[in-house]
This record gives sequence, C-alpha cells and structure tokens, in this order.
Amino acid sequence: AFADWTDERMRVTDVPEDVRQDMRQQIIQPKEAMEMQTYTEWAEGHRQRGLEQGRAEGRVEERAALVLRQAARRFGREAARQLERMMRSMGAEQLARVGDAVVDCDTADEFLAAAGNCEAEKQ
Repeated sequence: AFADWTDERMRVTDVPEDVRQDMRQQIIQPKEAMEMQTYTEWAEGHRQRGLEQGRAEGRVEERAALVLRQAARRFGREAARQLERMMRSMGAEQLARVGDAVVDCDTADEFLAAAGNCEAEKQ
C-alpha cells in the first residue's frame, strides 16, 4: 500500500519512470526480506519442535523396550507379553514406575498388578 501511494505521488510530480521503479524496489524489497525472514524463523521453529517431539517419542520407546526386556528376564516371557499390551497406552512417567516395579516386586502377579495400576493412572 505504501509503495503504491509513493509511486502515485512520484507519478503526479513527474518523477522519471526509472527513478520511480528504483524507489519502489527500495520500499518493497526490505518488506519481502522481512516476510521471508519471518517465514524462515517460523519454519525453523516448527522443525525444532518436530525434532524435540521425535526425540521424546524415541526416549519413550527405548524406555518401553528396556522395561519389557527386564520384565521378561525377571518374571518370564508371559508376564512380558501381558505387560506389552498394557504399555501401549502408557507415557514416560508410567513406564518409569513400571520399571521401578520390576525391581520392587517379587512375583509376576505382584508385578502385573503394579503395572496395571500404572496403566490405570493414565486413564
């Protein structure tokens, strides 16, 4: 809008076309550069958030795999299979508590009950 207004004023005052075009570019280019920078910053912010989210999901998956492995070693494969079904809806905090239960519980039944309590906490 400002560039159009300026161009019109220069036309009315008989400013030569080449000077008008040069002035118009000087007005428009900084605006376009600013818009591009803003877009670039916006895109970079989204990229960073995506990377952070991916890392967080990766940490949860690694934690889940470790807890399953520990449960299988301590309580057997059947307990680990049952745990795996429960873990699908768990977040990082619940998985950490299940990991604690691997160490704290003495039997598979006690462990699965504790894991079930962790699963119920999320819901």
